[in-house]
Amino acid sequence: MVLKPGARAMSVPINSETAAGGFILPGDRVDVLQTREGPSLGDGDSGRKQTIAETILLNVRVLALDQTTSAEKDAKSIVAATATLEVGPTEAEALAKAKASGPVTLALRAYTDLGGPSGVARRDEDASIVRINRGGQTSSIAVRP
Repeated sequence: MVLKPGARAMSVPINSETAAGGFILPGDRVDVLQTREGPSLGDGDSGRKQTIAETILLNVRVLALDQTTSAEKDAKSIVAATATLEVGPTEAEALAKAKASGPVTLALRAYTDLGGPSGVARRDEDASIVRINRGGQTSSIAVRP
């Protein structure tokens, strides 16, 4: 693959769960999401851990996967362990920070959605917290427009 001028190639570790079940192929476009543990919801030791998921990059081109198939009888596909993405310098920094903070997941974009914006996802500083009370249990969810 040839990189666009000014672009970088960065690899991220993946498995079938973090790469759309193996449906991602070179040339596809993906969004990169990162998950991490947040602060506890509640007081003391009884508070549950909060999982936070954020979209880090939007509409990034997949350059390569280390996935292969054997040409033998009963050929089995080998699930990729690494995806190489085409990113710009600012995107490379955001991706490096995301990889250091927790696992990243690739979300496959529809072919009809390829012309959308590309790059680092915009962060809204005033995220709202919604509390849901259901059956005596309270849970909090961060909502971003």
